[in-house]
Amino acid sequence: MVLIPVTVTDYNGKTIEGLRAEDFNILDDQKRQQIVSFANEDAPCSVGLVLDISGSMRNTLSAAKGVAEAFFRTANPDDEFLLLTVSTEPAAIPGFTTDIAALEKTIEFTSLVGEPRSSIQSISV
Repeated sequence: MVLIPVTVTDYNGKTIEGLRAEDFNILDDQKRQQIVSFANEDAPCSVGLVLDISGSMRNTLSAAKGVAEAFFRTANPDDEFLLLTVSTEPAAIPGFTTDIAALEKTIEFTSLVGEPRSSIQSISV
C-alpha cells in the first residue's frame, strides 16, 4: 500500500471538502489501481516555503507575501514551516517552526534583494 496525501483546491485556491474515494483515479503505468483505504483528515505536515525576493519581484512581492500569509492561515496548528528566501543567494530561517505569527512578521518586513529586516533569532523552534 502506498500513501498519497492530496489537497484539492478550486481555481481560487479554496479547499474542496467532502470528496470520496470514487472522486479519484489512481494510475500506475497507466493502469487504474484500486483505492483500498481513504481518509479525510488534516494531518500535520512540514512545509518549506520559498519566497523570491530578487529584483524581478519588484511588482509582485507584495502579492506573494499576501499569498504566503493566506497559506499560513489555513495551516493545521501542528504544521511546521521552514522559510527560505532567494535573491542572489538563498537564506533560511534556522530550522522549522510552528510560530506562524513570527513567520508572518518576518515576511512582512522582508524586502527586495536582501535578508529579512526582522531578527531571525526571534523565531523559536
